[in-house]
Amino acid sequence: MVQKTISNRWCWLVVIGFMVLGMMPRPNSLLRGQEQAAKGLGLVPPDAFAFLHLRLADVWAGEVGAEFRRQFPMQFREMQRNLTTTLGSPPDEIETVTFVFLKVESLEPRRRRLDRFDKKEPFFDKKGPPIDFDKKDPPKDFEKKDPPFDKKDPPKKEDKRPDQEVGFTGKKAEEDKSDKKDRFDDKKGEFGEKKGFEKKPPRENHDEDEFSSGPDLVIVTTAMPFDRDKVLSAVLGEPTTVKHKGKTYHVAGKGGVRFGANADAAVHLLSERSYLIASAKGRMKKVLESKGEKKSGPLTTALQLAEKRHQVVVGLNLVEKSGRAWKARLIDESRSPFYREIDALEIQTLLPVLELQHASLAVDIGNEVKVVSNLQFADKNKADRAVDAAKDALVLFRLFRVGGLKRSLSEQFENQEDPREIQNALFMMGLIDMLAKVLRDAKVESQGPSIRVQVQAPFNIKEAMAKAEKDRQDLLKNEDYLLAKRHRILTNNMKQIALSLHSHNDVFKFIAPAAICSKKDGKPLLSWRVVILPYIEEDNLYRQFKLDEPWDSPHNIKLLPKMPKIYAPVGKKPKEPYSTYIQAFVGPGTTFELKPDEKSFLGARGMSIPRDFRDGTSNTIAVVEAAEAIPWTKPGDLPYDAKNPLPKLGGQFPGGFHAALMDGSVVFLSSKIDEEALRALITRSGGEVVNWDKYVIRRPGVR
Repeated sequence: MVQKTISNRWCWLVVIGFMVLGMMPRPNSLLRGQEQAAKGLGLVPPDAFAFLHLRLADVWAGEVGAEFRRQFPMQFREMQRNLTTTLGSPPDEIETVTFVFLKVESLEPRRRRLDRFDKKEPFFDKKGPPIDFDKKDPPKDFEKKDPPFDKKDPPKKEDKRPDQEVGFTGKKAEEDKSDKKDRFDDKKGEFGEKKGFEKKPPRENHDEDEFSSGPDLVIVTTAMPFDRDKVLSAVLGEPTTVKHKGKTYHVAGKGGVRFGANADAAVHLLSERSYLIASAKGRMKKVLESKGEKKSGPLTTALQLAEKRHQVVVGLNLVEKSGRAWKARLIDESRSPFYREIDALEIQTLLPVLELQHASLAVDIGNEVKVVSNLQFADKNKADRAVDAAKDALVLFRLFRVGGLKRSLSEQFENQEDPREIQNALFMMGLIDMLAKVLRDAKVESQGPSIRVQVQAPFNIKEAMAKAEKDRQDLLKNEDYLLAKRHRILTNNMKQIALSLHSHNDVFKFIAPAAICSKKDGKPLLSWRVVILPYIEEDNLYRQFKLDEPWDSPHNIKLLPKMPKIYAPVGKKPKEPYSTYIQAFVGPGTTFELKPDEKSFLGARGMSIPRDFRDGTSNTIAVVEAAEAIPWTKPGDLPYDAKNPLPKLGGQFPGGFHAALMDGSVVFLSSKIDEEALRALITRSGGEVVNWDKYVIRRPGVR
């Protein structure tokens, strides 16, 4: 839950750094720097809210890091660039890095966003009575009141603003600015100056009393002496030197890193192999003033663990003001009607655990994974009550968080075609299965006024990758898997095509016509598949066509090999290359009824949604899977006439064919569908009723 208090940027840095420890081998000549790391840890205030300590040098050269680097080269290179920019040194040269969070994010902005929905005061407010955090409910005498801003009555019809008046030219816009001051600003997340919360002017220099959304301090220790100029340039841009009480530090200039919500970063060089990054000058001054003072506090135990060379150490302090505010924020948000039920359930389950005073977590990864966490409480009774809550929380985390992550990866895996991406997805799902087993076997026991949570499991990265490769090979031999995969690919492609018709309708008030026609004689030149190219992320290809020439002209025929993947066959290979089975019915009463119009920039006009679809978009076919493929730019789709036989459909899949409806859904219709029912789906305004249960074999998204 600590990651809820940090910004997205730093959250990703921390999570990635924790999950993929080690990407590049470290030269044997690099020094360990234990003494430098210990001095850096001495700068961590023992009464801070939290810290995260990573010993990168011990894992970069390990087997896990090397294997991860081999499997995910692009992701690791990107991560290395980001870490180098943020921390000032390449990660393979960093011995240790420690992120320190002095205080948590302010509660007020988030509360204001919630208040504009429920119009009620949150139960925790700095103007209200103090909260007893040992109680689950707010004080009885603290009632929710109406919001501190006035509700304005809706304007009367005669009270029009200048921009609502007929013939308004914009000259009076300046006079209307005052009307907007009391409205909620969605971008800024706050109310204006006229009513509601008081608007505070921005501050350039954040001092130690300000709340932060990212790490307040970052302590970096390198394996070898670092390049001073490179570090300062990477972190601060164009640094400026400042002295404070005889000590020198450097502040951010142009191009510097943005910590949290401000760019007022500062760097203090501790030695030739360690330096300190602060998110604000005020915090840097505070650190320099207290440098050398030895104190003890709630994080002392966790700091001692960090000195014992554990690869990852986390310390959390809920005794001080920031910790208590963080607890209040979690409880407050969990009671909001806009909070996800599973999040609220987890927090309510964790309430006995949140009574802890401070906690530490140590992680080591090698041939096995070892995780040890100690939670310290005020007395034994509170620790005993928290044991069952901790066990329940682990079960919830395993079922919903870990299970949800696996489901998300499974969905991504189903749409993958690259063999390497399939293997990587299988590997990650294997790691998730291992994590679920580890959580199931975790030991939670009470030890006086504390709780000890211990996890230990074997971990062999090479065996995991070998298993993922074997699973991939087995999948490629599984006919059921390959058939289901082709179903998914074609379904997704047709869905995107149907949605692109709506996008075209939103812009031009009509869907793409059956063909781009000549304005001289109305002759079809290019298919509707060319018209929708800008709406399927192929705008560059669309601009290469000459829209006043036929599909097989000397210029346009050269673009045929550039067929987008969304039109490509997924099963049966067509007779001619660059052909597609995704086609539309063209004829009277159909979705793509061709109506040449010399006034239209396309030489034709399409149907309009919803005006021309009286049967409803959910009962009208947009495109279907035809039996014979045609060149994708050719305007030669399936002809339809109520008096003539229907064209043949399907052939790529046994038992039926896919059809995308005008509402964006895709159905798999039986090849035995009645001709009358199929004609009812082809026409857009016939008034027929279709029995879906009788003809749909598989309708994605509907059970």
